[in-house]
Amino acid sequence: MKQKILCLGATGFIGQALLARIPRADFEIGIIIHKKRANLNHVTQLIGDILDLQSLTNAIKEFKPDIIINLVGIIKEYPPLVTYENIIYQGTNNLCKACKDNKIKKIIFLSAIGADISGATGYFVAKAKAESEIMNSGINWVIFRPSVIFGPNAGFSLELISLLNQLPFIPIIGSGNYLFQPVALATVIECIVQSLTNSEINNRLYELVGPDVLTFSQIILIFKKVIKSTKPIIHIPLFIIKLLVKLEKVKIPFPLTSDQLKMLQLGSTGSNRELTKDFKITNINFAADSHYPLY
Repeated sequence: MKQKILCLGATGFIGQALLARIPRADFEIGIIIHKKRANLNHVTQLIGDILDLQSLTNAIKEFKPDIIINLVGIIKEYPPLVTYENIIYQGTNNLCKACKDNKIKKIIFLSAIGADISGATGYFVAKAKAESEIMNSGINWVIFRPSVIFGPNAGFSLELISLLNQLPFIPIIGSGNYLFQPVALATVIECIVQSLTNSEINNRLYELVGPDVLTFSQIILIFKKVIKSTKPIIHIPLFIIKLLVKLEKVKIPFPLTSDQLKMLQLGSTGSNRELTKDFKITNINFAADSHYPLY
């Protein structure tokens, strides 16, 4: 008998890649979505909203999933409704409440490197609070904390590529020495799938990073090589970026928010030591000549 999986956040780039990878022979897939889409007719679509507890409860009762995957997340706020606190934390809180008394075997949650209840940004605080809700839900759980994710349609990659294509120069913010460990989308998806198929992986938190520790400057230069850009490289002093970021408060668009600037400066590195004990993964390098697409 097939196990049932219910996925939230299935229309994002991670969700789309995951739906294509989950073995249909073993699992029946449902998704919670705001409005039904014709291109998703191969899965069961249930109308709901992570901020609407009753709609979540109704969807779970109707589909009766064994496992729930929460991929819902934002990297930029649009107050008053679309905030880290609402979407990441309160949404997860609603999900855990909706799961009660519904015989859910496992919740899989995609968090982030840097999640911390005392974190430097609202994003990290909300991720940590969401983790805590899941850990204390009384349901088996698996939490992944990825670094920045690269690969086909990955938001991190597409935003940087778009910026490099738009500007007449290649920008390096501040020193550019902020450290990252980009992880391939394929690796993230493989770990989620293996956590579905291995019933022994429960109540574990894993950092999920790639094999390469790179500075922000190195990442930008790799993208520059991939898009074959001949534009000059210009370092922009951090104080200028901070002034430009403040323009968001007076409604003048700038592609970086104050929280995103803080996250950039903090970097995103970790260790796959625990992950490699329980998962079979292939290291995928973040490199211009990589066999795996960077964006």
